[in-house]
Amino acid sequence: MDIRQLEYFIVLAEQKNFSRAAKQLFLTQPSLTRCIKKLEASLEVKLIERTSKSFRLTDAGQQLYHYGTSLISQFQDLNSRISDTKNLKSGSVRISSPGVLLDMYFPAILTKFRTENPGIDIELAEAGSKPAAQWVLNGDVDIGLVMLPVPNQQEFDVIPLLQDEVRLLVRQDHPLAFKSAVHINDLRDMDIISYNSGTTLLDTFIQLCENCGFTPHIAYKCLMPFFIVETISLSSCVGVLPYPMIQHLIQHYELDNLTSVRITPAFRGILP
Repeated sequence: MDIRQLEYFIVLAEQKNFSRAAKQLFLTQPSLTRCIKKLEASLEVKLIERTSKSFRLTDAGQQLYHYGTSLISQFQDLNSRISDTKNLKSGSVRISSPGVLLDMYFPAILTKFRTENPGIDIELAEAGSKPAAQWVLNGDVDIGLVMLPVPNQQEFDVIPLLQDEVRLLVRQDHPLAFKSAVHINDLRDMDIISYNSGTTLLDTFIQLCENCGFTPHIAYKCLMPFFIVETISLSSCVGVLPYPMIQHLIQHYELDNLTSVRITPAFRGILP
């Protein structure tokens, strides 16, 4: 899923008609139809129930519309904030983010910004939530993409971008892959790969495990997406990752041998 597909889907959901939506988007109706089908295929879920006489969103479609409108608004706000520097003829914007987020969301946004502001350079630094927050606090970067909460959060101007559950990423032949949901206790003796010690996600996960009476075995702490999926593909190791990133990794690397499983009690990652 990319931002363009999400924008098209939101317009279609509001117009409730492919012809009207295509006209508003300056597209042909077949082009819009192909885009929506591609979005459904990437998410592996049906978003729209459509007949010759009716149009309605499925439950998944309603969820995507609800959270998608907020996500688009926040990304537009972020793009606007970055674009506030457009009156400068030269300079730089410094952004800290986990690499996988840069891969998922920012190529189009930053390319558009650079096209409109060719004299302004983009400096990107990969980091987890804690160091990114500290870098913003120190003035080392202008924008940090983090998972909330972070230390000294009250000192930042926080813009929530998205919120989604954290899930388990496993091989399809792994014993946990056959469960509809995995309880935290089921991970007691598992080798786990997750984000590194600079991330809020890992701290939250460890705390949930300790609340259940054990300390998880974090075999790997890593922010490199290819290493994560390859390690899970080649071993019995399981990943604890945000669900949108799991979807992105499976689709991007075309990994048919991996699947995701819900974790209970559920916990969510909030990305500002």
